[in-house]
Amino acid sequence: MKFYPIFQEYSTKLEHFTPANGAAHAKAAREAAERLGIPPTHIYFAVDFDATDDQVTSTILPYFKSILANLGGGYKVGIYASRNICSRVINAGQAGVAFVSDMSTEFSGNPGFPIPDNWVYDQFTEISNYKNQGWDLDRVAYSGKMEAVSYVRQPSAGGSEINQGTDYTQMDAIDLIWHLEQRFDELRAQGKVGRDYIPNGTTGIWNTVPTWECMLKYLSKYYLRVGGNKSTLKWSMAVENFRSADAKVLEADTESAKIIEALDRYIGSWRQSMVDISNEEVDLAHMCVTTL
Repeated sequence: MKFYPIFQEYSTKLEHFTPANGAAHAKAAREAAERLGIPPTHIYFAVDFDATDDQVTSTILPYFKSILANLGGGYKVGIYASRNICSRVINAGQAGVAFVSDMSTEFSGNPGFPIPDNWVYDQFTEISNYKNQGWDLDRVAYSGKMEAVSYVRQPSAGGSEINQGTDYTQMDAIDLIWHLEQRFDELRAQGKVGRDYIPNGTTGIWNTVPTWECMLKYLSKYYLRVGGNKSTLKWSMAVENFRSADAKVLEADTESAKIIEALDRYIGSWRQSMVDISNEEVDLAHMCVTTL
């Protein structure tokens, strides 16, 4: 089962659409999404009344501008409204995608207006008393331009510390990388990773290697340690050597080993693609070695 998040709070009158309410609604939507474990995606904010074109200019656009400025959390703005309102808000750059309320044929923003280019869902009819079960069913067309949400994740994903009880198997690649970075920095603080000894005559110095560089090298292990479709020597000549000492510590550490186990489906020899926010498939391991 897949789903989309939609937010509506008193969205049926013009007076409800103020910049202050936009900021409050953005905060409420973000907090609810995080509490429910919804991963970063578009949240559809509703305009559930027949706003005229001049009202869109004077009121609806400032409301969505405030939502855009205050949403955060990796979430993006979508809009649920009539065709014209969806198009106006998207064309103003204040929403990315639309859930079109085409079923509202009496809304002046529907008849005679084209469906927005960036529509994802189109609510076009309602079946009353569906199969005599006492409730109504909306029929909605789906453009396929953006994936629906297929899972919920642990609410602790992201944040400022690692939760030792986190179930990493439900996280997406970006959150797994975040957690691995945090654990790497904890191990760095213990003096176990992220340093190279550089000889200098009879003495030497310890050089600190940035976390981003260490992470990119570990995420590139299929190429730098295994070799990919070339030898490790060729990859090392093109990039740099694999950080074997760091890898040994990470894979022996109980917490980082659990993260790596979940992350391997994106960076191992047999791996699935990561899907980015544009619904494009990305070979994470290859992207990392290319970045290096």
